[in-house]
Amino acid sequence: MTGSSVIRSQGPKRYNHFTGRSVFISTVRGGRPDKKKTSVQHPVVQRDPFVDPQAFGNEDPVFQYTDPETQDWLVQIIPNLWPILSLERKERFDRDAIIGEGFHEVVITKDPTYSFADFSQQYTELVLKALAMRSNAILRECPSIKEISIFQCYGLQAGGSQPHPHLQIFAHNDVSPEVKHREEMMLLFWKKHNINVIDAVIQDAEEDPSLVVYRNSSYVVVCSHAPSAEYEVQILPTYTEKTAYTNRGLNAEMLDDQRRRDLAEALNVATRALKIALNDPPYNILVRSLTKGMANMIIPTDQHFLGWYIDIRPTYGYQPFGLQPLRGDDTVTVEPEYAANDLRLALKHPDFPNREQMSWQDQYANTIAMLVQ
Repeated sequence: MTGSSVIRSQGPKRYNHFTGRSVFISTVRGGRPDKKKTSVQHPVVQRDPFVDPQAFGNEDPVFQYTDPETQDWLVQIIPNLWPILSLERKERFDRDAIIGEGFHEVVITKDPTYSFADFSQQYTELVLKALAMRSNAILRECPSIKEISIFQCYGLQAGGSQPHPHLQIFAHNDVSPEVKHREEMMLLFWKKHNINVIDAVIQDAEEDPSLVVYRNSSYVVVCSHAPSAEYEVQILPTYTEKTAYTNRGLNAEMLDDQRRRDLAEALNVATRALKIALNDPPYNILVRSLTKGMANMIIPTDQHFLGWYIDIRPTYGYQPFGLQPLRGDDTVTVEPEYAANDLRLALKHPDFPNREQMSWQDQYANTIAMLVQ
């Protein structure tokens, strides 16, 4: 069975095989996107807590990359000052504080305004390497951890509480219902169609490239056929090694240099295209890694098994009220085929290749190149 025959559905109602939800496409509700683009708004704070994290009262980093000559930090990972989870309840918080056990950490990038859309490919690769190194360290330090979530809230409308771009690592010894549901949907899809849903999407993209934004040797960037939000973009791995660790995505010790380099490129392209096409929209980056149990489960098929992927979900025009909480269905006002074409056009924009020419990255270019090796 081919990818398009199981992925695509016709008409204004579509089905998302990752979430198990119906998606209604209604351009009438929103009109064309050029009438409703929403630029990112950043929270207003009196003092940036991440320019000098320790001076602000944050703990020492649990992981960081520094420039050996200047001792300036380039990427820093610290415990969240206001965590949802912590392993140090008694030491750090009031005796009566209520907090779950686990890890809740902040991954801080160097510049107070630049995001992935502005980073050089090598600096993005350095951030990805830091995420992988810290995730692996957490799994070794605390074997009871079952799920690691990595995400970014870019902008106030996307849930960002600080203007300084950063990511978060959330590691817990329990599996959330949402993550469990998504894994069950992926497993159900494979049992029904004898093909992994990610492979099906990739086959569909090969047969009908209308949803493809970009591809390289390891990843394809697509607009979801049945998106949860307008201009939702997915970064899907196209490699097929039969190893449990590569299936852990950014948590994988076996995500080799070339794969990490290709992922950095795909992430740069996706966020840069969104920034140009939608005038710097707010968005969430969601790394959909498998839980520990599912990551070690290899499905005996010629295709690669249950996989990991990245969602980039702009939050402009996305209001999860009314129908969504009542029925669980999603409604979007932009056809994903139109969105993909819009993003492909952004790749040809004169500003597209120039966004990574940033002086502070040039200053540390040699160090960054050394660290990503």
